[in-house]
Amino acid sequence: MAHPLDALYALGLTAASPWLAWRAFTRKRDGYSRLLMGHACPSRNKTDNAPLAWFHGVSLGEINLLVPVIKAFRARHPNWAIGITATTPAGFQEAKKRFAADSLVACFCWDFSWQVQRVFNAWTPSLVILAESQLWPNWLRIAKKHGVPVAVINGRMSPKSAAAWEKKSWLARKIFPLVHSWMVQDQSMTALLEKLGVPKEAISVTGSVKFDGAKSDKNHPLLTSLRQLFPMPHNAPVWVAGSTQEAEEPFILEAFSKLQATFPELRLILVPRQPDDFEASARRLRERTIPFVRRSTGANFPDNSRPKILLLDTTGELSAAWGLATIAFVGGSLDGKRGGQNPIEPAAFGLPVCFGPHVWNFKDITAQLKQAGGAQTISTTGDVAENLSNCLSHWLQNPEIAQNMGQAARNFVAAQQGATNITLDFLHHRGLTQLAHSNRQAG
Repeated sequence: MAHPLDALYALGLTAASPWLAWRAFTRKRDGYSRLLMGHACPSRNKTDNAPLAWFHGVSLGEINLLVPVIKAFRARHPNWAIGITATTPAGFQEAKKRFAADSLVACFCWDFSWQVQRVFNAWTPSLVILAESQLWPNWLRIAKKHGVPVAVINGRMSPKSAAAWEKKSWLARKIFPLVHSWMVQDQSMTALLEKLGVPKEAISVTGSVKFDGAKSDKNHPLLTSLRQLFPMPHNAPVWVAGSTQEAEEPFILEAFSKLQATFPELRLILVPRQPDDFEASARRLRERTIPFVRRSTGANFPDNSRPKILLLDTTGELSAAWGLATIAFVGGSLDGKRGGQNPIEPAAFGLPVCFGPHVWNFKDITAQLKQAGGAQTISTTGDVAENLSNCLSHWLQNPEIAQNMGQAARNFVAAQQGATNITLDFLHHRGLTQLAHSNRQAG
């Protein structure tokens, strides 16, 4: 049954229709009809009476952080069924790759009541677990109607989002208490939730689950594949610029050009954050007449030239590509629009890490990583490319300093691990697995 919220959502989509149509045409992304009607959802076997935990991550990053959580949840609750949904195409594809063999996987792209109800009807979940504070009013309302508890794990909120909720505290006080349990990354989130009407006993500071998912295996099969595609001289330094935004790449390429004069053997692995930006990155390299290898298609360079740049235009491979690096830059942090990306993975590999000043999405983590001596901030005052190249040049000229910073970064990550078990302990403490099982049996 439709709800007044559906009318508001539909009005918003109608207003955005020209942009959605253009995006669907130019980038082969979901258009108006798909967002309105949703995607097909696989159904459970009707004879399966096991309780089901429905995990949701909006994008690729949230799906990746759910990997250690779902693995640990299965170990603790082997009789439970698992369902996973994602919102973005990249997140959905990663969810299918990671979980489709033994879980139900679906694309959940909007909060229309008929989309939400479709999944509840198909899966009859006993527990809903949301990654990182993506709150969906219709979803929370329908979950309450079905008597299904909702938990948020790895909860965080950008300063901009927090300020917006505080301005709309009347709305937050209606929505936030619909979440049964909150497991958040830091104490500042606790203070905000209590201010917005969430009971203190419903909140636990668990740290970030992303530390538990950080890999540091330099023998990963994917690394062998990348080395074969992108052969490098023995001991050649490698700079991985990961999760970059389109506005940052001119600075990165200019910095690389500056560094080449002093370090001719240096290699660059460029990893754009959004699949939508892959073509723009390739075009930018061609316009600069820079020989490069494109991961998706292989070689793309003149005969008799040895490419020094690998464009990693695939999803889900950055976490392994850090294993090829000598030094690391984490994107989304120079232009002030994205708020930074995850610096944990390069730190786990023992790399010295740099990023721009705009890191509010990972404010505490980046501050702690810098305090531990494992990272440095690149200034956006003056010549940004020069600032970036100066930082990297210092590390390349002083490998002992770079190694010490990398070891400090690795030690910091190791010291922060354990959030997954704390999260699952709090779920148990709150009685959610027992309560969910009772709900399933009663239903």
